[in-house]
Amino acid sequence: MKSTIKLVLCVILTLSVLLTSCGTGRISDESSLSVSDTSASEDSSAISETGDDSSYADDSSDSSAETSEEEPEFLRNEIYFDDIVYETPDFDEIYRKIASVQSLFDEEADSEEIKNEFEILVELMWDVSTACGLLSIIQSLDTTDTEISDELVILSENFTNAQKYYYKLAVTLLDSYCSDIVFAECTDTEKEEIRENALLIDDEYVSLTAELTELQNKYIDHLSLTIYAEGKEMTLQEVMDTYGYYNYIRALNYVGGEIYLDLVKKYKTIAVKAGYETYADYAYNNEYYRDYTVNDSKKLHAYVKEYIAPLYAQLSNKVSYFNSAGESNPFDYEDIILAYSSTMSEDMVNAYKYMKKYGLYSIDDNAVKQVGAYTTYLYSYDIPFIFQHTSGNYSDIQTFIHEFGHFYAYYLHGPDLPFMIDIDEIHSQANELLFLPYYAEIYGESACEKITLFELYSNLDSIISGCLFDEFEQAVFAGEYDSVEELNALYVSICEEYGITNVSEYGWVRIQHLFLYPFYYISYAVSLIPSLEIYSASIDERDIGIAMYNELLEESLNCTGFMDLMNNSGFANPFDEATIIDIAETVKNLIN
Repeated sequence: MKSTIKLVLCVILTLSVLLTSCGTGRISDESSLSVSDTSASEDSSAISETGDDSSYADDSSDSSAETSEEEPEFLRNEIYFDDIVYETPDFDEIYRKIASVQSLFDEEADSEEIKNEFEILVELMWDVSTACGLLSIIQSLDTTDTEISDELVILSENFTNAQKYYYKLAVTLLDSYCSDIVFAECTDTEKEEIRENALLIDDEYVSLTAELTELQNKYIDHLSLTIYAEGKEMTLQEVMDTYGYYNYIRALNYVGGEIYLDLVKKYKTIAVKAGYETYADYAYNNEYYRDYTVNDSKKLHAYVKEYIAPLYAQLSNKVSYFNSAGESNPFDYEDIILAYSSTMSEDMVNAYKYMKKYGLYSIDDNAVKQVGAYTTYLYSYDIPFIFQHTSGNYSDIQTFIHEFGHFYAYYLHGPDLPFMIDIDEIHSQANELLFLPYYAEIYGESACEKITLFELYSNLDSIISGCLFDEFEQAVFAGEYDSVEELNALYVSICEEYGITNVSEYGWVRIQHLFLYPFYYISYAVSLIPSLEIYSASIDERDIGIAMYNELLEESLNCTGFMDLMNNSGFANPFDEATIIDIAETVKNLIN
């Protein structure tokens, strides 16, 4: 029962962190795009809120990839996403089960009987967590659906309230005669987490989570928010349509910045309730289960400023963005994706076929769809799901390969995959890098070289932005900021420290992670370092790079954290100065 208990400790994060969100912000000059939300570069003309199709999946799901001489035996549950229907969870059933377990305890029933009943309760809690995940997907497919956003607020409040009673019961059992049986597979750390959550989740916390969800929903559907312009009320969509992208960003900064200030106050309150001095420490430890600290990240910030930022500026005239001139739907190149997958493992091929057969994706550019891309796992159905808003360039292929790295990890390990974002992003970012040679088969050798150089350069961008936004968040949460103007000034000043002087002061509001997943962003920088190590090895001997990737996927199950995985798998320490110097030299040599 160890993994189940551990995962239930994470269900508090369902509405704020459940999604493995993969939109890394790129920093560029205002003439193209201040900060983009997706893991691929976009020009400003491609920025729009996009929506789902009626089936939640691309029409190409009947592709030849589904057919083979022999149907593979898939590792995950075989269920069509279109057949899944959201139903409001039955919280009365959860409360009845809590009462049942409490009654057995009061009657001093056999410990095994209590354990069996408690495990049923745990599964009921996971069913609610799954409902939250499903509803979040549905909201991503249509951000304008107010019924869905309202339901998310209600679900968040009800779920958090149920957790209040769940943890109270769990602590009662933990301090009782049946503890050794019920929690036999839990570590001391996990038991301590149960106690901490029992103290944290009270009526005030229930109210806070509902308020957080309401604010996050406003940000997600920000195009419907209104401002006064030229004496009349206008939605942000109308501002975009009438006055263009730059004025839309200014308007979003104005209203979105106020939302962010409110979010920060509520997150700070949660940190204090949990006994932490800063929300950064709380998030690193309690939400992302990191085995490195805020101070480790600060060291990385300094090294990146010293070694990566100057190199990024020096190499700017050596690379250029490859424009594939039109939509590049990844399914148009299915044979190439499958050929790549076959070099990685038979399981990766089957993961792709599984995804396509059961429609476990939404990849399109509908008008009401949330910007960005992510992959999530729905526990009760035992299925991963890819969400992607396409932008109309080769970046659509790149983003898909990134997300498919996450999907592949979930396909292999399902509920056993630990919730460790820093490791998860190696699964995706290393997959992107290993796929680079296959652009030659799509666009030709010359274009492949251009794409490869640009993507390596963009990796420096991602390391910089990962540190930059983490530093921004640390400053915001550690300080007392009362106005959006103060936040804008802080953002510009931190950008300047990283050598970025042509950035819009308004652009930070386009980074969804700041609003939805605070302190996630450093994971893009941290995880890129071992990802580049894998890629560098693959250049000299491709089979070695592939073996490193697959071994890391397997070892992910056995580690206690990101640094534990790095140490046990022979990777460099991302927080050592020498490692960052090596990364800078490696990328410099590859581009030169």
